Amino acid sequence: MWRWTVLALVAANGAFWLWSHGELRSVGWGPLEVAEPERMKTQIQPEALRVTPQDATTTPVTPPASAPLAVPNPSPAPSTAQGK
Repeated sequence: MWRWTVLALVAANGAFWLWSHGELRSVGWGPLEVAEPERMKTQIQPEALRVTPQDATTTPVTPPASAPLAVPNPSPAPSTAQGK
């Protein structure tokens, strides 16, 4: 019985993977394609965008290796006793 259950779950997992990656579109099954054509229409001068490499003289700021990591101190649990 467990064997059939495991085989059914593996088959369902494989079918879901095929469906989610669009492999079943040829038979009419597959997820809806998500697109945002309205964003493409509202762009202002997209050809003016330039991607340039990061300047070699600037390096990202990283903490020194000797600096300890900031770990928050757990606060002590509030006392439930009303000081008698």
